[in-house]
Amino acid sequence: MTPYVNDRSLDDELPAPNGQLPKAATFDDGTQRSAFVTDARGEPVGTSWWKGPIDFTGRAGRDWLLAQLHQLVDDTAVSTRSGGTESAIGGFKTDDAEALTNKPAPGDINAPAGGEYIAVDLRYADGRTGRQMRNGYCVEYQRTVRSVLGSHGEIFARSGFTGSQALAVCWAGDNEPNFGDGNGLPSVIVPASPRR
Repeated sequence: MTPYVNDRSLDDELPAPNGQLPKAATFDDGTQRSAFVTDARGEPVGTSWWKGPIDFTGRAGRDWLLAQLHQLVDDTAVSTRSGGTESAIGGFKTDDAEALTNKPAPGDINAPAGGEYIAVDLRYADGRTGRQMRNGYCVEYQRTVRSVLGSHGEIFARSGFTGSQALAVCWAGDNEPNFGDGNGLPSVIVPASPRR
C-alpha cells in the first residue's frame, strides 16, 4: 500500500484492460473528511504521480485510513482449527512515503516534477510544514498502519527514518526511490545463475 490516493490517472499509463481508474473511489470521501495534506491555501495537494498524500498528523487523515484498514482486516476473517476466527492479514507493506526521488528523465511520466514527492511548503494538520516532515512523514505513516494489527502483525516498510525501527521491519533494498535496474530487488539479490 502507499500513503497516496489517486485523484487522477494519466491516459494509457497502463495498457487496457489493466489500466488504472481515473480516480480512486475513496478520493472524494477523503477530501470531504480533510484526510489529505494541504497547500498554503488549504487545498488538498496532488503530486504528479502519486496523488493526494494522506495527512497522518491529524485525526481526520488517520481515522479515515484506519477505518478502511480495520474493515479490510475484519472482512478477511477466517476460521481457525480451534474454532475461533482471526484475520487472514498478518501484516502490511508500507511502500513509498519518502520526500524525494531522482529528478525525472525527459518524457518520464512516472516521477514527480523536480524529484519531489513532499514539497517544502505543504501544510500538515498538526502545523508542521513539508520541510519539517521531510523525513518524518514515513514514521507517521508507519505508526498509523502499525496501530491496525499491533502486536498481532508486522509492518514491512520500504522507507524509514529515526523511529521507524520501533514500528516496522525495514526493507533496505531500495537504495534510491526510483525504478532503476540497479535498485530494489535486482540490487540486493545475487543472480542464481553461475557467472561466466
